[in-house]
Amino acid sequence: MPLSREINKILILGAGANIVNKVSDFDILCHQAIQALCEDNVQIILINPNPATIQTDTCKNIHVFLEPLTTDFVKRIIRMEKPDAILTAFGGTPAIELVKKLQKDGIIQDMNIKLLTINDLCLKIKDAQFLYDFLSENQIPVADQWLLHSVSDLSNVLKNAQYPLLITKSVKYRTDKVCSVNNFGMVKDYFQQEAESTRFYLKNYRINEDLSSWEELIFDVIRDNTGNCCFINSMSSLEPVSVNSHDSILIAPILTHNNNQIQELRHCCNKIANLLNINGILTIHFAVKKEGDSFVYKVLSVKPRLTHTSLISYRINIYSVGYVIAKIAIGYNLNEIIDPQSGLNSAIEPINDAFAIKMPYWSFTELSSNYYELGNKSTSSGLALGIGRNFETALMKAIQSTTNIMQNKRIYFNTLNNASDDEIINKLQHVDNHHLLMLIVAISKGISLSDIQLHTGINCIFLQKIAHIVNVGKKFKQNPEQVNNLIAAKKCGFSNKLLSMIANIDENLIDELLDKHNIKPSYIGIDGTAGLHAPKINAYYSGYEVENEIIPLSQQDKCLIIGLKSFQISQTGEFDYMIYHVAQTLKKHKMQTVIISNNPESISNSYDLCDRVYFEPITLENILYICKKENIKYLITQFSGKQINQYRQRLLAHGLKLLGQDNLSDVLQQDRKQQIINANVNPVPALITTNRNEVLSFIETYKFPVLIGGFKNDKKQKSAVVFDKPALNRYIDENDLDKISISQFIEGNKYEITTISDGKNVTIPGIIEHFEQTGSHASDSIAVFRPQNLTSNKQRLIRDAVVNIAQQIHLRGPINLHILLANEQIYVLQIKTYAGHNVAFLSKSLQQDISAISTEVLLGKNLDELGLANDVWPSNNLIYIKMPVFSHLSYNSVNTFDSKMKTSGSVMGRANRLPFALYKGYEASNLTIPSYGTVFISVKDSDKKSAISVAARFHKLGFQLLATEGTANILAEEGITTSIVEKLQTGNNSLLEKIAQHKINLVINVTNLSDSASHDAIMIKDQALNTHIPVFSSIQSAENILNVLETMAMCTQPL
Repeated sequence: MPLSREINKILILGAGANIVNKVSDFDILCHQAIQALCEDNVQIILINPNPATIQTDTCKNIHVFLEPLTTDFVKRIIRMEKPDAILTAFGGTPAIELVKKLQKDGIIQDMNIKLLTINDLCLKIKDAQFLYDFLSENQIPVADQWLLHSVSDLSNVLKNAQYPLLITKSVKYRTDKVCSVNNFGMVKDYFQQEAESTRFYLKNYRINEDLSSWEELIFDVIRDNTGNCCFINSMSSLEPVSVNSHDSILIAPILTHNNNQIQELRHCCNKIANLLNINGILTIHFAVKKEGDSFVYKVLSVKPRLTHTSLISYRINIYSVGYVIAKIAIGYNLNEIIDPQSGLNSAIEPINDAFAIKMPYWSFTELSSNYYELGNKSTSSGLALGIGRNFETALMKAIQSTTNIMQNKRIYFNTLNNASDDEIINKLQHVDNHHLLMLIVAISKGISLSDIQLHTGINCIFLQKIAHIVNVGKKFKQNPEQVNNLIAAKKCGFSNKLLSMIANIDENLIDELLDKHNIKPSYIGIDGTAGLHAPKINAYYSGYEVENEIIPLSQQDKCLIIGLKSFQISQTGEFDYMIYHVAQTLKKHKMQTVIISNNPESISNSYDLCDRVYFEPITLENILYICKKENIKYLITQFSGKQINQYRQRLLAHGLKLLGQDNLSDVLQQDRKQQIINANVNPVPALITTNRNEVLSFIETYKFPVLIGGFKNDKKQKSAVVFDKPALNRYIDENDLDKISISQFIEGNKYEITTISDGKNVTIPGIIEHFEQTGSHASDSIAVFRPQNLTSNKQRLIRDAVVNIAQQIHLRGPINLHILLANEQIYVLQIKTYAGHNVAFLSKSLQQDISAISTEVLLGKNLDELGLANDVWPSNNLIYIKMPVFSHLSYNSVNTFDSKMKTSGSVMGRANRLPFALYKGYEASNLTIPSYGTVFISVKDSDKKSAISVAARFHKLGFQLLATEGTANILAEEGITTSIVEKLQTGNNSLLEKIAQHKINLVINVTNLSDSASHDAIMIKDQALNTHIPVFSSIQSAENILNVLETMAMCTQPL
């Protein structure tokens, strides 16, 4: 079918920033969709407040709105732009929920806007009851479900139920609670106990058949406008249904079922797609099990949107999912679409000739004491994909990409040597993020595979494969110099570092053995056709004892870009954005580009961006092999963040160089403290030591408060501000530090400066101001550009100091500095000789490609050639807010200083005045500013006078006030009535309960950072952010939001 001529303008709803367990922004697939629509000259309106996305870059035929994805803002844009249709597939669950609200509002119907890739029926199936009714009515197997009308009717309703059952309790603003029951007595006891609750409503409870021990399979299917279907991916889960598939290890192709069984499930998928009449993509999850000779399956969920498994299809099958879906949305059918990357007709189903294993990544597990309990709720913050010629290699690559080898070694040997068989079985039954490691321990210890299967529900096929890996490792340990043992280990995906640890020999000896026997990796093309058709892109993975399919790139002028490992907290799309622009700039300058990364979510390793993609774990071993294979001398790490730049010293030691930075070795040896002093700037007094007595001597000199941090296993730990010795000792003990870092804590205004140096001259794209208290981590703070508390004189002082320091460093490329301004003094907090995480935000604010300009400097251009002076760049008149978006990470930790709400991304607010930009930032981060309700206020003594004015203004707007006793007394003296709530440190949790129940709608909590107050502030902030309640930790933020609320109220007051 040709392009639908009724559709000339399409609104694409983005997803916003990543939120663990809730939102994923598939920038790579949305970018494919934009390419597809632009080919047909369709005008695009895109709404996404996430600045660190390629989809929000401005280009021809696209109107980009970095605005909140809320009903009010989107309605305003719809009325301005008048789109013919809305495309939801690339915005995930948030886009679907937003469309439901727009339908309820009536604007979609009023303006006759079409919905693409989704329909009214698809919008309803997220509702569990509707999905159950829909599937049951159409004779599609689904888990049994029972509705309750009264507790007294329980026995009658459940008389035919097969136990065990799952009872799910849904409470607004809180995570669903799930309870497994094995008999009717347990059901009765459960509801008798629940009935005693003050908030007991039967409609909040759902009883389902318990399928948690069944195996989970996932299918991705695309359906076009004539009902043709194409299955683009199918995967099986290592763990049973009880573990959320996002936290489970997923395997393609499916190994555990025969072709007849797979065809049965495909037939069911076809039936569902046809019944829904969807023109787009469906991801369908099944629970399956074998009962004797019979095969039983039930549908778990149906998702009419893109998911991680559909993204994986692109990676392993070269199927451009985003491109194809966009073409179907505007009227094309599968057989009319040619995939631009594979070169194949999109109706042709991909063929797997390699194994692909998706491994989740959990943030903040560097400390062995931190762990995640796995269940029905997703907890992982990123993923990696291992691709190999066999299951074992794919699994080992996935493990390399997501775990710390030294930490694994400690946990492995500690458990192997100290835990009994029963204790290991108990660990296997209580699944956590070390589940795979515990399987390896159990097999190593000799526990039978049948016992392991009995207690875990993991299919024996997978256990046999893992047992094979264990046996290969054991054989190598017995005789590491035996060539067959070495070949077998490399064919199974063992890294050289792991082999050296297993055999307890130096890694260099492993290298020598491999060279001696001429054992080296071959590289195999990813094509999705089992070698039947050569794709138009060049993507490869490694294997041993197989035919090599590549020859080196021909040009001398080429470099290797070190991409990104798994997305994690603090390492997100902001770096991905920069690397994408770096690759584009290198190609414009006719330099051949190669990239290494096996992060499937990353857009910088898109198969059509670089000349060659090595879809491999980022390890020193793999980097060196690729550089040798391609004859590459120059690398780029400058835009890949701290984690990748830790490789620099080791890369230099192997004779490699960083592009444009031939003097890097000397730069890394420089004395930063002396450079700061030479610039007539103050270094913050600091100390790194292993001696606690030296810490105490430091405190005697500089007094409390201090900023305490340190290192464990070479990993930097999150710092904290402490005000006394008990808190200091507790921090050191809880974090079990190898090295302690301590510095004087100075309160002041924090600024982050992005600079570009050509080795002599230095230009400053921008200075960003942080709103939050000095002790906050930079990525957790609200950032504003242009700075609001910086006079022109102070800006000149900062500029001169930064230029002076950067000139002393004498390094080409980006340099990032953190500055503190306190008591008319400038202090340097941090210097990074690579790009910081605010470049994407600053690039969008300035409408300048900072990454591209930095790359041109690395390629040899000087700043004067680019017309850039030793000064701060001019900016427009708008104010830009970078608002952190928080995810709740439900890991277990002994660290009482640790907040569980972590920044997993950011959004942008922009306006011509700061209050409105800040308001937009809160709205975009899903922290809706209320126009009425209850405000909780607790402030430190020095801010109580300001708090009186703020409280009075909220009261005048009709808000109810709630405060701790000290703040309430001060307000009462001024005639402002407030309710009183006890502080948490008294042991009363009523404040947290009120926040959880949304009886508090806005929080103002400004602490003095004392030990107890800081701990309370963490708990209050975590609870509020987790239930989407705005939190202000400065009076200034509260005043700015009040300005907006007062404007919206339009002076509604009596005469």
